[in-house]
Amino acid sequence: MRRFLSLLALAATLSAFLGGCIYDDPADLENVGAGSDSNVVSYGNGVYYFPQTKASFGNALSLFVQGNESLEVVAISGDGSHIDGVDHGYFVVTHPVRRCE
Repeated sequence: MRRFLSLLALAATLSAFLGGCIYDDPADLENVGAGSDSNVVSYGNGVYYFPQTKASFGNALSLFVQGNESLEVVAISGDGSHIDGVDHGYFVVTHPVRRCE
């Protein structure tokens, strides 16, 4: 969880440097594609959880990116949820694609 929060803070810091950019508003449903994988859990605000690992995660992420072209992945963190720290899934943080002018 500490890794996830650290990555989230990093993502917020990087977003501050892109403040002068224009982005596709996620409130406009035309700018947000439907999820490609029914197993992906959306926590809102661009935070998703993929309950897959290894190649299954790669395939699910690829389908997600393909189906959500208006979103950019800014951070990925393993959940480390098992008692021995083994990842059973990944948190993915996104934000709308920005077009700098």
